Amino acid sequence: MSAVFIDSLLLTPNRLQPIEEHVVPESPPKLQSHPPCGGSQTPPDMNQLTNGSDPPPANGGLSSPEELALLKKLEEANRQLDADEKARHRLSPCKLNGASSWSVSSRSAGHSRTGSITSMLSNTSVSSSSLDLEAANMDDLWTVWGKIVTDWENVSKKKSSQIKDLVRKGVPHHFRGMVWQLLCDAHESPAKHKYAEYLKQNSACEKVIRRDITRTYPEHDFFREKDGLGQESLFNVMKAYSLHDREVGYCQGCGFITGLLLMQMPEEEAFAVLVKIMLEYRLRELFKPSMAELGLCMFQLECMIQEQLPDLFHHFQAQDFCVSMFASSWFLTLFTTTLPLPIACHIFDIFLSEGIEMIFRIGLAILKLAEPDLLSLDMEGMITYMQKDVMVKIEKDPEPLFTTAFQLKYNAKKMKK
Repeated sequence: MSAVFIDSLLLTPNRLQPIEEHVVPESPPKLQSHPPCGGSQTPPDMNQLTNGSDPPPANGGLSSPEELALLKKLEEANRQLDADEKARHRLSPCKLNGASSWSVSSRSAGHSRTGSITSMLSNTSVSSSSLDLEAANMDDLWTVWGKIVTDWENVSKKKSSQIKDLVRKGVPHHFRGMVWQLLCDAHESPAKHKYAEYLKQNSACEKVIRRDITRTYPEHDFFREKDGLGQESLFNVMKAYSLHDREVGYCQGCGFITGLLLMQMPEEEAFAVLVKIMLEYRLRELFKPSMAELGLCMFQLECMIQEQLPDLFHHFQAQDFCVSMFASSWFLTLFTTTLPLPIACHIFDIFLSEGIEMIFRIGLAILKLAEPDLLSLDMEGMITYMQKDVMVKIEKDPEPLFTTAFQLKYNAKKMKK
């Protein structure tokens, strides 16, 4: 079994601490039985979206075919969440970039997801025959996203620029699991049908995956319990991917991306999205054993810093402070280990819509906002700042991060050279 170590944010002044272990299976798997996972429970409430009234009747007064179709889709999603028991770990709303974002909280008693969705749809007056995405505000954003999901094939083709703008504002949490699949075209992925078979097989990576599970979101309720549902789900998806893509196998950083997906959707859907983004969003190249693509990303980011933040670039050079000392994890975990989860979810929204360009934009925006502080620090001070202080700074007011990222110059043609 071969192993390749890469760098993360566990830093010292002299070198990076190797925590990323990359394992590639060398032998074909053996078949074995695999016990089913998941369970049933009542889905979480949506008190944030209702006024706390009693659940409405079955159809809540819905009459249009679009509303009924949306309700059917959401009810199906609820049944999958029920079976997977992921709904226990819901997110609550907070303000982010003028739109709704979400933070982790426990499940509370109240309306069921289905009842609240029915109530919301029946209480809205947006015409089902029109979809004014440009005029969307917080009052009708929920309904607009509902109509986008219902008629994705048409809306995504005819109003792609408006969808891009809406995604930049943040996808409402209760639609995230569905929208993420649609944005990367994983909702009809054939990978879903292979997932159950992968779970019956052995992977050469299983031991390493088991070892790393406890280091993936150790403070998050869903993944905290040893051998609990969250850890078992994470193990299943990572094991399945190591069998699906034997060249890449398993790499620790990928576990954080998988964990983020499992917070939003059941295992099969999370696996399908993971397969899509690894193959079509340049991530697979980052996780290959040579990790040459990661080195290229570090070089490209350094060139952007030199061009757009010259003072900071010269300061980094004077302090012998390498970009890879803080930015490797940005690309390997998509900021899930650098920024609070609500902000990481918002970044992931945009990543699925716009691709890896967004990782460069967010990374450069972090440095631009932190530049006044970084210019006054030596190497050790900058290491500590990038590990801890930058998260606190951005968490206090995340809006400037996204505003700055969208305003930065990014030459896609130049990046391909």
